[in-house]
Amino acid sequence: MEKTQLFLALTFLTVLSSVGLGRADIPDQLEASIGGMAGFYSVHLKGRTIVYEFQKRSEPTHTISFTPTRKDWKKFNSLLEAADVWNWETAYREPQLADGIQWNLYIKQGGREKKTEGSNRYPPPEKFKKYLNAMQLLIGNNCFQ
Repeated sequence: MEKTQLFLALTFLTVLSSVGLGRADIPDQLEASIGGMAGFYSVHLKGRTIVYEFQKRSEPTHTISFTPTRKDWKKFNSLLEAADVWNWETAYREPQLADGIQWNLYIKQGGREKKTEGSNRYPPPEKFKKYLNAMQLLIGNNCFQ
């Protein structure tokens, strides 16, 4: 009887920590960036905090930290699903253009992992826009484009 109670207590605590606190909604790893000559923007997950760095032209790099709410993470995940990010190609490149916009995404969450990047080429526009919206949600709607 004691072992059963211990097992149930541990199971309850495991469920509470992963669902109740929203940890299942937060990626294990998240790194993303986008930019070109006009500016560069990056997002990096550190624990439960998003570290946002940006640099416009020749200005110094700025860093701001954000702590998204559980609701933000749920919306973020919903937008990623709508963007079909998990099925994107590994690379989107336009070999004819040397300059322009470069971007990348690495995310690991819920047993899934996706690494994708692009140079002047993107997934379908409506899907890429949802992805950009998801990233902006995590950084207080600051620029990420």
